[in-house]
Amino acid sequence: LLALSRRVHAATGGAFDPTVQPLLAALARGEPCGPGRAAVGLEDVRADKAGLRFARPGMAMTFNGAAQGLAADLVAKVLRAHGFPDALVDAGEIRAGVGRWRVGVEDPARGLVETRRIEAAGLAVSSPSALVLGPGRAAHIAHPGQPGRGPLWSTVAVEAASAALADAVSTAAVFLDEDAL
Repeated sequence: LLALSRRVHAATGGAFDPTVQPLLAALARGEPCGPGRAAVGLEDVRADKAGLRFARPGMAMTFNGAAQGLAADLVAKVLRAHGFPDALVDAGEIRAGVGRWRVGVEDPARGLVETRRIEAAGLAVSSPSALVLGPGRAAHIAHPGQPGRGPLWSTVAVEAASAALADAVSTAAVFLDEDAL
């Protein structure tokens, strides 16, 4: 997950960053976001065989933006290994096996907005308002680097070779304009 996070972080100009956990915690408590935002920065995470190390105090990580996709990928892999190559796995994000699967994309406010057919791919949907945090009812997806910058899209669906990749990209994509997308 860390390697995937670094790739998507670079590809999205930093819009995907799993070190947003201190910021999300501040939003959930209704506290000022400055200290939480000061602890964000994937470039300050070091990893080796001993584990993860943070370069600054107060740093923490959440893999919520990619872990559900990874879970779907891993379950699909186990199912394939046990003779079920055509399974559709929904672990919060979707991983489709062989065969064509029809899936719906829903927006929390508008309901079903699209149906897609996917085959041997991952599909992830990010909707910032699907879960709100704290007394300020802040979106559960926060921009890692720009204070007060809200999402540009209410719902983004991404199809990719893996559900983990789709999950990470859809998380960042809510902040990206059409040119960046």
